[in-house]
Amino acid sequence: MADEVPPRIAEDVGLGAAVPCYAAADLLRGRERVHITLDGQAYLLRLTANGRLFLTK
Repeated sequence: MADEVPPRIAEDVGLGAAVPCYAAADLLRGRERVHITLDGQAYLLRLTANGRLFLTK
């Protein structure tokens, strides 16, 4: 898909492990919330007014 955001590698951003690392801003793309699915279950990733992330089922 053209709108997919490729992950950075955690080592590139100073986390020390070679695992994918996504910027929250890239996932949210200016929105306050997005849905994420896993095994047919929907989760809500939400950015709070305080700049924190909440993931709820």
